[in-house]
Amino acid sequence: RKTRGGKRQDVAVGYGGLQCIHCAKAPSARKFFWSNVDRLANSFAGIPDHVLTCKMCPEDVTEALLVLKGRHNAQMSLLPRGSQKQFFRRMWKRLHAGDIEGAPAASDSSSSLKRSSTITAASDSSLPANESNTAAEKLKKAGTVSSREKVERVSLAVAQDKDWLSDLDCFIREQVEVFCANSTDVSKAVEYVPVSPGQVGLRCIHCAKSDEGAKGDAVLYPHSVSGIYESVRELHRLHLHDCPHLPIELKSEMSKMTGSSSLSSVLRRYYVQAAGALGLFDSDEGGVRAGGRVIPMVGK
Repeated sequence: RKTRGGKRQDVAVGYGGLQCIHCAKAPSARKFFWSNVDRLANSFAGIPDHVLTCKMCPEDVTEALLVLKGRHNAQMSLLPRGSQKQFFRRMWKRLHAGDIEGAPAASDSSSSLKRSSTITAASDSSLPANESNTAAEKLKKAGTVSSREKVERVSLAVAQDKDWLSDLDCFIREQVEVFCANSTDVSKAVEYVPVSPGQVGLRCIHCAKSDEGAKGDAVLYPHSVSGIYESVRELHRLHLHDCPHLPIELKSEMSKMTGSSSLSSVLRRYYVQAAGALGLFDSDEGGVRAGGRVIPMVGK
């Protein structure tokens, strides 16, 4: 159908949007549709603007909204930078079943379903997001075994990623494995990066599963917990796009998500919190170690 004002043509039947509950039954009910999460964030003010002028909105609701608008700037100043954008991302995912990219055309109403199934299938070659306590125990054990013993793989991704990060950032974390260096890893480390047994490193999970193993720019050892974010950025920038073992369907998905990253200030803070949930800590011996106190992630 054609939306009010003709600004957006051909909204597909079943496409998620919002509407004013006060004039919902009126012939000219006010409805809101956005093509992607950024448009939602940039034009969300249109909703309170409508409520203030809606002829069917009760007076007490209008007065309460005016009071809340007056408090908004002061309340925002108390929240971490990026909090509002996180809220809009979570809201968008509720409206569109996790599709952060945008609207399907009316002529192809099944496209959102196709995209959803593609992501699910592509993710099968990645490691599942961790339940933090279980992953922390695996890493703690990995830090004490010899190079001959087999250890379970641990993804950098945790279950809370999808609630706070963009699809691109969730995707990148799913391609990264956390491991504790053994004697073999130490011998393979480049000369200018001092590595000791038990030190935590990050590597491409696809290369790690290959016969040759992860090497070169597919492996990084963050100098500290706060440096994990930068290490993952380097792995993404220098390796993932050209990874010889990254499945073609995952490369295709990654290219579609380029440019939809979360705010860097939000990411830095989140990476530190997620590392704490995995029991990672800064060691006096240098680098990052596993087996520390597990600090649960803040709830939704």
